Amino acid sequence: MKRFIVSFLLVIIAVILGSATGGYLALVRGIPEIDEIKNYQPTAGTRIYADDDVLIGEFKLEKGIYLPFKKIPEAMIKSVVAVEDSRFWLHKGIDYVAILRALLKDILAGGIKEGGSTITQQLAKAVFLSPEKKFTRKLKEAILAFRIENNLTKEEILELYLNRIYFGQGAYGLEMAARKYFGKSASDIDLAESALLAGLVKAPSKYSPYNNFDKAKERQRVVLLRMQEEGYITKEQAEEIHRQPLYLSSLSHEESAPNYFLDYVRKYLEDKYGSEAERITGAGSRPGKINLKPGDILTAQVIGVTPAKATVKTRGVAGSLLLEDAQWAERLVDARGNLIKKFKPLRLTDILKSGDIITVQAKSVPDKEPVFTLEQEPIAQGALVAIEPSTGYIRALAGGYDFSKSEFNRAVYARRQAGSAFKPIIYAAAMDAGYTPASIIVDEPVVYPNKTLGDWAPENYDRKFHGPTRLREALAYSRNIVTIKLLERIGVQRTINFAE
Repeated sequence: MKRFIVSFLLVIIAVILGSATGGYLALVRGIPEIDEIKNYQPTAGTRIYADDDVLIGEFKLEKGIYLPFKKIPEAMIKSVVAVEDSRFWLHKGIDYVAILRALLKDILAGGIKEGGSTITQQLAKAVFLSPEKKFTRKLKEAILAFRIENNLTKEEILELYLNRIYFGQGAYGLEMAARKYFGKSASDIDLAESALLAGLVKAPSKYSPYNNFDKAKERQRVVLLRMQEEGYITKEQAEEIHRQPLYLSSLSHEESAPNYFLDYVRKYLEDKYGSEAERITGAGSRPGKINLKPGDILTAQVIGVTPAKATVKTRGVAGSLLLEDAQWAERLVDARGNLIKKFKPLRLTDILKSGDIITVQAKSVPDKEPVFTLEQEPIAQGALVAIEPSTGYIRALAGGYDFSKSEFNRAVYARRQAGSAFKPIIYAAAMDAGYTPASIIVDEPVVYPNKTLGDWAPENYDRKFHGPTRLREALAYSRNIVTIKLLERIGVQRTINFAE
């Protein structure tokens, strides 16, 4: 009996060990080896050209401008370590206290709500693993984090991390982020700018200074407080740095405008070939020299203002905004156009103060100092698609005012009434049914009873009725009553069939 029990226990142990080994092997399948990590090279992208061979954008699996560790400012290293992983220099890839705390919160919440990930784990997830929130992925992440820590120095880990993470506004990696937000290389950013960038890592869209400057400053304060707690800076330094003004670079509309078209191309490729086959994560703009030219719409910060002149800074360049170029702002109105307040005469000090973030347009760009006009973001969004009828080629496409603020492509995905654009189809269907341009229909008041929605009494645009009207005239002047009567006579279904 004892021999049977021992044998049974050995079998159970063997099954458990075998299952554990098999599970481990299945788990680590697909996890990259350390040689892949050491020799990691970003994948080349797919370039998108316009019909005239101008490069308008690029699809890349991995984006960014690689920055060696020796060029990463110490302020940036301390900022990101303080807020993302304060024990980074001590642990071996896993912070067990943080993991246990996160697991407890996940259990209480009934799902994965908090990661508790170290910088090494974030690197593993961002570069080598999928972003899905599953426990198996977390286990793979832990295994890969151990491999990374055992084979790379802390400096090498930080170098990879700061070159791969997403900072928002299409910026992958620290160098691209510094250029996007401050118009300069990452090697030139100061502590205030480093703290703001480090704060973006947690939620780039939420804390973007372009989306909500106040939230970005609040997040910057959190980073500075963490640096203070870690002993990197004093309380006085934290307060002083937080008070420093931030001179943001402009999000150039020239850069963001083509993204609607690039996004359209990306979705087309995914629909045709599958998202897994393409694995395109977005559209990146070409890094280039930052400059200004007349007509550029820019985000600027007011750094000084008098009643007749304001000094503003954008893309690292200071320029003038004169009273004569802001006269439209003497009337403040709400979204419906109702007057809120009127300044007469207008002084720039009535509407601007130092530190304000405003929208300007480059009026002239001489060698010394550019001149700007005051602009504002439109309330209404517009869209356009220009298609060549003979070929079907898309010659121009704009899905909205600013892709960085709204990625919804109104030119492609917005649904709206066809309105008068459909009237020629109705008249063509009528010609097909035997009517002629000289056929006459009386333009007069008409009422269509409806118990549910109420009676409908259509009108013409000019709210007049024109009596007997030939079809050629009704179409030329877009007469609603004649068109409605014509549709009744030839039939809705016949018109639909003809339209198709």
